[in-house]
Amino acid sequence: MTVRKQIGRSNAPPKKAAKQSSGRWELLNAMTDTLGWMPPREHRVLMILFRHADASNASRPGQTRIARSAGCHQTSVSRYLKRLTGWGVLEVVRRGHKGCRKAAVYRITSPDRWPSALPDSCI
Repeated sequence: MTVRKQIGRSNAPPKKAAKQSSGRWELLNAMTDTLGWMPPREHRVLMILFRHADASNASRPGQTRIARSAGCHQTSVSRYLKRLTGWGVLEVVRRGHKGCRKAAVYRITSPDRWPSALPDSCI
């Protein structure tokens, strides 16, 4: 009987991938559980930012890309991003600049900083 080699497979456990994915699952669950008060369009933009986020929860898609993914206009995306930053769900790490064609960088904040209900100023 012959033994087949498994090329590219290792018996060693994954190093940091499980820890990073665990943190992303916790953030996704928190977004789903605690942000039920959020209007659907803002929640959709937040989920698109989450999908493009790196390990530090920083996200770099431009407003054009977000608008295309969300199925809305770029000016609407700008308005939704302002609301999300005003509510404390997002923070601006770096502002974008149209002249140099660089997108803004947004970071999804920690769930303990999120409001538990729709702020009164937004009603």
